[in-house]
Amino acid sequence: MWNEAILHSHGSIVSLLFIMKIIYLLELQPEILQTHLMDLCFSGTSAVKKRGRGKAKGINAGDGEIEVEIYDGKIITPKATREITILFHQKLNGVWTTFTKYPNSELETLYARYRAQRFKHKQPDEEVKKAFVESVKHHYSDWMFRIRNSIFQKYKEKEDRYKNGHSFILTPFWKEMVDKWMEGDWGDISLINKGNRNKFEIFSTTSSVPMAKYRYEIVYYIIIK
Repeated sequence: MWNEAILHSHGSIVSLLFIMKIIYLLELQPEILQTHLMDLCFSGTSAVKKRGRGKAKGINAGDGEIEVEIYDGKIITPKATREITILFHQKLNGVWTTFTKYPNSELETLYARYRAQRFKHKQPDEEVKKAFVESVKHHYSDWMFRIRNSIFQKYKEKEDRYKNGHSFILTPFWKEMVDKWMEGDWGDISLINKGNRNKFEIFSTTSSVPMAKYRYEIVYYIIIK
């Protein structure tokens, strides 16, 4: 009985510390927190899929229309940026390791899929589309970095990397991506780009929506879901 009480107490402390960490990251280092959320969605390999984990489903069926905020030419509403990330990973059908290689036709399709979701915007479609493209461009190298490193850090040999690719990328495309990433200093360049983005100014509020609302949504998403 004492052992159960100790374990329960320890679990409560761990949960409290985890929530405090999320709040700290949200207030001071939102880029790191967003990266952590992407890890939760996309760190699995094909082996994970075999254990019963399906594709990320995105917005919940019970969600109503979500108003999207655009600031500095980019989409900044957390649910919208998370949905863009999910939609991108659900249909990655090419060896597009950089944003410049991502076909315009794919970008158009991705935008159409995004607009089919339950998001509403105050801005005209032209401005929304421009902000969408800038958001994809802003996050693209981070997406690729995490797709690459979740496998490359675990497997060091090329053949092992071939065999343990992500379930959402077809094997022929994945092998080509591995070949490209193993050439030159791609990883070093990606880290430099990420460091430069982290120098951008960080705001504690988003329009008239209080940061406390975003803090609650993200903590709820990680802890409850």
